Amino acid sequence: MDEKKLEQYIEFYNQISQSIMKSMSIIQKQTLKNSCITPDQFNLMNVIKNKPASTSTYLADEFGVKKSSITSIVRRLVDKGLVTRIYNKNDRRIIHIELTEKGNEILEESKKKLIKQLIPLVSNLTEQDINQLLTSLMLIATQLNITENGGLNNEEQKENL
Repeated sequence: MDEKKLEQYIEFYNQISQSIMKSMSIIQKQTLKNSCITPDQFNLMNVIKNKPASTSTYLADEFGVKKSSITSIVRRLVDKGLVTRIYNKNDRRIIHIELTEKGNEILEESKKKLIKQLIPLVSNLTEQDINQLLTSLMLIATQLNITENGGLNNEEQKENL
């Protein structure tokens, strides 16, 4: 495929992904407006659930923000009893963050509400459409992770597919 066509596809992908992210943000805000957590807290708790014993540094890297932003969100979650800080016995500078039982319950309840809002939006897609979309997104994610985690050259990237 020629480079001009690829540039058009990339631009179109960027527009679509920005639109999806904006729409998801709006849906999260609406869904969580009567909840005890904000969309940012929801997203952070979701990452903590998927990677227990996360550190603030790891979370900051995941979200592409400064560690101080994560520390602020974590402090609010600790105050609400939704996460806990666990200090490393050998090095107290290392602090792991984990969901509490209450935090896990709130997260799961919030996920159910969010999924309930999203189901009507994807119910018109066939299973084949959904599988094709997810396969394509996983391919893009893999390519982005390869570039992010070591910058493999194009030949090495092709070999990993």
